[in-house]
Amino acid sequence: MKFCKMLALLFACLSMFTIDAHGMERPCRKSRPLGIKSVTVRQFSDSDFKTASEYFRRGKEYQYFRCIARNDKTKRAGTYFIVELNKSVVKLPQMMRAKISTIKSPADGVRVFFCEIPNNNRSSMAYEIYCGITSGGLHADEINAWKVELIDQSEKAICSRCSYMWDL
Repeated sequence: MKFCKMLALLFACLSMFTIDAHGMERPCRKSRPLGIKSVTVRQFSDSDFKTASEYFRRGKEYQYFRCIARNDKTKRAGTYFIVELNKSVVKLPQMMRAKISTIKSPADGVRVFFCEIPNNNRSSMAYEIYCGITSGGLHADEINAWKVELIDQSEKAICSRCSYMWDL
């Protein structure tokens, strides 16, 4: 009986957050648009992605709570742009790609890479996309400026983030 009273009290307290004094439901907060919180550039080797669980899963890569997109799906080693989102990866529209533009030096010009963001292995707990440049001979230490854009299938940029040097 005591448990039922405590449960009723807890339910009454929680309902105060959704119903105002006049008994009307409060409108939900508007959802914020998709955005990129931060981008980190790191160099990863092939062994950085190998885990013990991969051996038990017949060679299938275990991605934990991250979404991994590479420009060459057969390779793992390379330069990765770790894109942290303000929403879960599940909230991304289908058929999205990451467009990564890099500049080594002004003489080299802009190099553009595309990584398809997979639809089938998106975790609801993942807020990061590991966009890997696994082919193209690009090393993280050589990059002076970069720009990351998430684009939909109509090539429209949904959100973007660039380094300080990109705008100079």
